[in-house]
Amino acid sequence: MLSGEGSVVVTISRMSSISDKIDYHFVEEFRVEATLQAVPAEPWRNGCGWTKTFSYKIPNETRTGIYVASCVDSKGTQCSIPFIVKGNRHKVGVVANVNTWLAYNAWGGKGKYDDAGAAAHVSFLRPNPNAGPQGAPHLLRGELWILGWLEREQITYEVLTDVDFADLENVPFNSSATGPQWKALIIGTHPEYWTLRMHDVLQRYLDQGGSLFYLGGNGIFENGEYTPDKTAMVFRAGIERGPREAAMFRLLNPPRHEREILGVATERSGAKGSPYIVEPGQAHHPLFQFTNLAEHARFGNFGLNNDTLPGGYSNGKASGWEVDTSDGPGAIGMPADSDLHPEIFPVPPSKLPTGLVVLARGEADGEGLGADMTTYNHAGGGLVFSAGSITFGGSLVVDPALRLIVLNALAQAGVQPRRRWVGADFTGDKKGDILYYYPPEDTWWLGAVSNSKLNWRLVGNTKAFGHAINDGRPFWVADFNGDQKSEVLFYYPGDDNWWLGSLVNGTLSWRLVGNTKDFGHNIQDGRPFWIADFDGSGRNSVMFYYPGDDNWWLGSLVNGTLSWSHLGTSA
Repeated sequence: MLSGEGSVVVTISRMSSISDKIDYHFVEEFRVEATLQAVPAEPWRNGCGWTKTFSYKIPNETRTGIYVASCVDSKGTQCSIPFIVKGNRHKVGVVANVNTWLAYNAWGGKGKYDDAGAAAHVSFLRPNPNAGPQGAPHLLRGELWILGWLEREQITYEVLTDVDFADLENVPFNSSATGPQWKALIIGTHPEYWTLRMHDVLQRYLDQGGSLFYLGGNGIFENGEYTPDKTAMVFRAGIERGPREAAMFRLLNPPRHEREILGVATERSGAKGSPYIVEPGQAHHPLFQFTNLAEHARFGNFGLNNDTLPGGYSNGKASGWEVDTSDGPGAIGMPADSDLHPEIFPVPPSKLPTGLVVLARGEADGEGLGADMTTYNHAGGGLVFSAGSITFGGSLVVDPALRLIVLNALAQAGVQPRRRWVGADFTGDKKGDILYYYPPEDTWWLGAVSNSKLNWRLVGNTKAFGHAINDGRPFWVADFNGDQKSEVLFYYPGDDNWWLGSLVNGTLSWRLVGNTKDFGHNIQDGRPFWIADFDGSGRNSVMFYYPGDDNWWLGSLVNGTLSWSHLGTSA
């Protein structure tokens, strides 16, 4: 449904993010005709009732993820329509928080919140700019960082919505030929609003051996229920302008306190942001492996989910905005800074999961506590890991300690990043070899065919570069020296260094060949790169184009150094 004028250009893209910008992966573009459509009375309750403008058939081979239809009409008016393409039988499931997106939608005059009329009956069938790609970073925009991080780590996943998750009520996990096969389920950023059925599905998933990764804050806080046709939700226990306390999970009858399943619960709103601090006695916990963090060490001290973004709030540090603790006064009772009334609605007692470990706590900021990072082994056989902070995803993509902690937890759940495999002639014997990198041990192995058998041998280790260097840095394989052997060239955005790995006497030997800081820090910003023998020298070079100024550059290995020359402009 669109309301627009004349010809509308519709661009379909798949979205993710590992920076302050969104990565739009183009799918296709087409045109449709639109007309202006009147806004009916009470669209927040009944929907717009607009006539269908166009439909889009998703091809069978479409990759799972969060997509957007970006629409621009003949007058230049723009709108974004996000949609989810579900996956099938991946080891990691990621829930898109469409219930929370809806709760914060006040388009048409009212919404669920007090400042938007405190409506109880809220329709999905209307525009929702706040949940678009340029909307507030506690909604869809914030969830893209978690997806971008998974892709950079080469961890395959599938996305589903809250509605899809609720529909798994009677589907077995990890045993059915048709059911989900998740070793890990991720709920991230701001999964505030859940249905009772979703809560039941989550409990059954954990009971059947699944692992939960709660990479957000203010999660499973308040109940909302779908209407029978699932085109709307009923909040505030169905009472227009009713007290939200009546729908809080910790106050339901019987209570379903979130900390009994997550290990943490909403402590407070309005946390400007702080780093986590390693708890005493936890520095040697398996989830801190390879981080080199000592007791009382700070980490998560920077991030991207901050108040420079439209609708942002915090300073971007990992423990911020709305935070959860395991045992703070707000988690046990009623959260602070949330306009709630504990004197009217006392919270009944609750229990923490058996064996809960508090790994780290967000630094208190003078106004209240920071987020608790916790984990425990569930009786069903999996684990539950909780970050307890809305801003966590924006720090996960840039903080090396957070990266390793989550990777360690995923490994404990049975999820490993994909190994990097490369085929080329690395030995110069005019036969193909297979080179692969194994992230958990930082080892490189070479496979060569001899006597009709593939034989493997260890050729190197890159732990000195930092653990698990398949962190999104680009790798290229080609003959850069002109010696009839392939080498491995990689660029590290963290320090702008370029490294070349060559097989010498059976060992993958690395040497620094250049630095491109003068081009601007982190040139892995979406500009395209090409590898080929561009000058006919018998050596491959690196060519890139920078859309910012339309310049073209060529990098060639000269006397062991990657030398850059300006080729021209296409402005």
